[in-house]
Amino acid sequence: MSLCIALQTADVIMLSGDSRLSVNINGEHFALKKEIPKIRQIGNKVIFSGGSAEVATRILDDFSRSGDQSIEYLQHLTIEHKNAHIQKHGPDYLGKTAHAMFLVGYFDNGRSVLCGINSNDDCKIKMNYGTNQLTTAIVGPGAYTTKAHEIKQEFQRNGYGVEDMYRAVYDNLANEEIGGGLTMYTIRSTTISRKVFPIMDNRPIKTVDIAPHFNADEMFWEVAGEKVFWIDIPNMKLKFGGTLEAATGTFTGDLSAAGGTFTGTLVGVDGDFSGTISAATINGGSINGSTITGGSITGTSIQTAASGSYVRMQAGFANLAIFSDDANVFQINGSGANSLIWNPSAGGIETNSSDTWWFYSNNYFEGYTRFDAGVYFSPSAVVSGLSISSVSGLQSSLDSKGVNLAYDSATKNLKLFSATGATLATVNLS
Repeated sequence: MSLCIALQTADVIMLSGDSRLSVNINGEHFALKKEIPKIRQIGNKVIFSGGSAEVATRILDDFSRSGDQSIEYLQHLTIEHKNAHIQKHGPDYLGKTAHAMFLVGYFDNGRSVLCGINSNDDCKIKMNYGTNQLTTAIVGPGAYTTKAHEIKQEFQRNGYGVEDMYRAVYDNLANEEIGGGLTMYTIRSTTISRKVFPIMDNRPIKTVDIAPHFNADEMFWEVAGEKVFWIDIPNMKLKFGGTLEAATGTFTGDLSAAGGTFTGTLVGVDGDFSGTISAATINGGSINGSTITGGSITGTSIQTAASGSYVRMQAGFANLAIFSDDANVFQINGSGANSLIWNPSAGGIETNSSDTWWFYSNNYFEGYTRFDAGVYFSPSAVVSGLSISSVSGLQSSLDSKGVNLAYDSATKNLKLFSATGATLATVNLS
């Protein structure tokens, strides 16, 4: 967080900034022992920077080396660096936003100018030209700007000088994010002067030191006395004490993790997960697991085993098939004419949606079978093992039918006899 107080008239601009850097660790702010002034002079301009110190410092370093030190070029660099930072790290890299803002004080053809560029406002250039009336601008978080205004007004009412007012504001607001050294610039049309004062902390400040350490066996970085990143040289290991975040990554070996969140693409030869993998979509050529649970599992072919006895569902044929020792013993077809097929591997029996049944070779029925409609046998069909007595009512029906004719010349009678010898009809031919 940064705090800047700017006072402007037609003849003079006063700009201030502190030097304390801070870091957020698990939602708690700590002051870094390293300090960097947040305000600096580049050419005829004094520039206060806020937002991400990393992004803002790179922008101002490029600006100071450039032969073009116009406000328009500073705007161009702000856009360029912000976009490059987001493309490389994402919009929220390690909890630090890609935001950068600048408040610039300078004179242009004898006129005092305060210019603001804020990446959160599309990097628009906003200009304010000084007049005979005093203009005050305070840049910082809302609660701090309100408090800074109150202290400033109180000191002005009591007749304190400008320097005393500046120092009182920063001393009263000092915390883990504001503090260190107060740098004040006074800008006139022909001169720029600078003063530095210590900011007095009004309470104990929580600090942390992020520093690299190097020795023969390892290199590591510490935060608050704890290793957060280190290289174990003898064991050839790279270790993280916090969270590993990456947009993309390629692992040629095994990646083992109890949990993890990937916002980009994870590519690996293989990996073991002892926890849970949660994903909206999983795409892969092969997924192996003892149990797969899902609200909807979609695939062109799903089967319970690669071979032997298994059940298979196929999308292209819209069928469900059951196999025993790799032989298809039952099948339901859902494409074209819907049908059921028993034992299709060995000929089988088939029925379709028009209530027609087909009996192929090597099929037999055991137990009671009923046909409510006709049974059709093709001319070449052979039915074996079917006796007359095994068909209910067939014997009595045949007994009532004539099977023999006899002519008695004495009586001139023509008689029709059944298979049992009973006379069914007599016709006298005299």
